[in-house]
Parts: sequence; structure tokens; C-alpha cells
Amino acid sequence: MASELQMAPVEDQVALTLQSDTRRGAVLQEVARLEPELKRFLVKVVRTELSKPYVRRATDFDMAELIDDAWPGISAVILPRGPEDRVALPEPTSPRHVES
Repeated sequence: MASELQMAPVEDQVALTLQSDTRRGAVLQEVARLEPELKRFLVKVVRTELSKPYVRRATDFDMAELIDDAWPGISAVILPRGPEDRVALPEPTSPRHVES
């Protein structure tokens, strides 16, 4: 539970700028204190989303375990299989895409 709360922003970390094309709209924003209310709402939504199980699984995983589990497949592709794989190939004389 602590990990998703650490990832969720707090109100002070949310930057929000409301603009109005009219003086009436600007006054209404100030009187109704829309900006702080929207910040609180955004923080609540982000917190709710980050607490969902599928989001927690996607953001909190053991990278070392994933690499360890994948290593047999990775090593089979990139590591030499025998002495023949350790011999350097001769430099090509011309690029293959240029040959006619």
C-alpha cells in the first residue's frame, strides 16, 4: 500500500493553470476556488488509478527476477554455442545490398 502512495502526487506537486476568456469567468474561478478543488480531484483520481491491482503490477516488479527468468532464452541467442562461434568471420569485401 505504501508504494502506490509514494508514487501518487500531492496537491503541491500538481501544476494547474485555469484561464478564462471573460472577466466573469475569471471572477467565478476565484470565488468558487476552482483551481484548488480541481487539484484535489486530480490527486484523488491519480491515487485511485495507481492503487488498482493491474497498475501496481505494472509499476512494482522485481527487475532482477524478470532478467533471471528470461536469461536462459537470452543466453541461448547471444552467447557462443561452441568453438566455431568464437572464430571471427572475415570482413566482407562489399556490402550485400550493393551486389548485383
